[in-house]
Amino acid sequence: GLIYAPGDIEGHLGTDGRFYVLDFARTFPPEAKLPDDPPEKGRVLYKLLRPELCIKYHEPLSSDALTGWSTRDPQRVVHNREVAECTTYLLSILIPEFVTTLKESTLAKVEGSF
Repeated sequence: GLIYAPGDIEGHLGTDGRFYVLDFARTFPPEAKLPDDPPEKGRVLYKLLRPELCIKYHEPLSSDALTGWSTRDPQRVVHNREVAECTTYLLSILIPEFVTTLKESTLAKVEGSF
């Protein structure tokens, strides 16, 4: 079967006859860089979208999006756009909704204690 993974993941057959997979650093797609973000070398290795978000997002996301690994991918523009849209969704909708829920929950607990 196929394994969907980043372009730099490695698979090896060990001398013990077992298979090993290495280099999981980019298993999940990177966050898209926002216009006001300062330049950060290597950000695609550590500013990654969380697996929970990737699983729940309505489109499968490429871990090679926004990286040099997608240079020859004919779907590069689509993958980059999907990751950018997911990043915007996270920052513009999910996080503000979470903050609102947290505030309401905290306020309800404080008001209910009187």
